[in-house]
Amino acid sequence: MKSMWSYFENYFTPEECKIITLKCLNKGLKDGFIKGGIGKDGKVDEHFRKVKLVDIFLDEMPELFGKCMSAIQGANSHWFGDIKITGLGYMQFMQYNGTEGGYYREHQDTIWMGTSEKQIDGVDENHHRKISFSVQLSDSDDYDGCDLVLSGTDCEQSGPPPALTIRQQGTLFTFPSFMRHAVTPITRGTRYALVGWVIGPTWR
Repeated sequence: MKSMWSYFENYFTPEECKIITLKCLNKGLKDGFIKGGIGKDGKVDEHFRKVKLVDIFLDEMPELFGKCMSAIQGANSHWFGDIKITGLGYMQFMQYNGTEGGYYREHQDTIWMGTSEKQIDGVDENHHRKISFSVQLSDSDDYDGCDLVLSGTDCEQSGPPPALTIRQQGTLFTFPSFMRHAVTPITRGTRYALVGWVIGPTWR
């Protein structure tokens, strides 16, 4: 790989970001959790992350899926050494609130795709997340904190990504799903972001 991350600055216009945000908010949000992140009392375990979200599927926003996939394919070909990928199953719209101190602790996105994660367009359920991406929907002046940060030795080899660029509205930021990353606590305002995972055959 030439780099462990890539980005597309101003990939979405402010108007496009606004439209995506409104459409997703209209679907209604739920508390986010990870697999195994719901306790015995049925409540969401907020130790690992605190965020509200909603799943987005291809038939709801096909043009959005196509535009994101086009960027990922370009980054994969130029920077990631043509990781074997098969498609984009679904995305999540995320809302981090300063009043709630939203965050996401350090983690990796590489998981085995289970039956609870419905795939579309005939994508095999037994595939791994291969390339992750995040689209910055909010104006960076609307909030403080809530930075997407990469970590680990793999990141050190490529150097840190440009933090200010990642925060710019409309930027699509992408990286291999085995990279460790986190979202720092938000201290003011609200941040909206769109995240997704391009899947493919088992990592080897």
